[in-house]
Amino acid sequence: SITYRKGVMPKEVNKEGLFLCGTKKDLVYKLLENEKEHDNQGRVVDNLIPNALVFFKKALSKYNVKDIQIITQTTKNCNALNALCQQIANPKNREKEEYVVSFQNKDDDYVLRVGDKVINTVNNRRTVSAEKGNTITPIYNGNTGIIESITKQVDEDGDEYIESVINFDGIGRVLLTSGDLRSIRLGYAITVHKSQGSTIPCVIVVLPFQFMLNSRELVYTAITRTSELCFVISSYATLAKAIKKSTNKVHKTNLSAFMSLEARKRGEI
Repeated sequence: SITYRKGVMPKEVNKEGLFLCGTKKDLVYKLLENEKEHDNQGRVVDNLIPNALVFFKKALSKYNVKDIQIITQTTKNCNALNALCQQIANPKNREKEEYVVSFQNKDDDYVLRVGDKVINTVNNRRTVSAEKGNTITPIYNGNTGIIESITKQVDEDGDEYIESVINFDGIGRVLLTSGDLRSIRLGYAITVHKSQGSTIPCVIVVLPFQFMLNSRELVYTAITRTSELCFVISSYATLAKAIKKSTNKVHKTNLSAFMSLEARKRGEI
């Protein structure tokens, strides 16, 4: 990962294929020739997501789901990956309660189910502890956890609402209601931006071509989220282009020269 900061591709990675890197072989690259292709009906098929799901299944055989994190660039990518990962890690089960988070555009709807890994997306300072007598226990943007329960309740007016207990990493068991759950999203896959500051045992980096976002800094941030094992799924061309691009721009300014000139005028230098 140090080579990325210098804009250099690791020497072991020189073409499409599967590469095991690092002294412990703990950095695995799966680089495809084509990120997308057309099927027999002419439909565009994504090649990265199926490969990501293969590694996700492998990771589940070794790690608890809370210790696996898929990281990608955009929310759109996350939504697609989350729906598929939920089917693998926590499929529909009559014994598991679930709640549909619905929006005006039905395509944006998603299901939260007991056992799901989730992420909170807004700062919520009103939530309370589920075990400390309604003690205020805030949750913040980026907090992740596992849903422990989803139950239907009835208020004083006879209206139904949902209560859910989520066990957030580093916070504990927090009680949320229907309104709070609109800011809770599936957390099997999150954006690189959301992942900053966190460390996860197993990370799966899904890196499709993205002209605006891809950079060596983004790749470096994604890979360094792991503490044990990292998989990188991309195409060789996309990874190479990302590593060559830097978001750290050198801003040239005349401010220093101007300040020196003013100091000379005042006789300070």
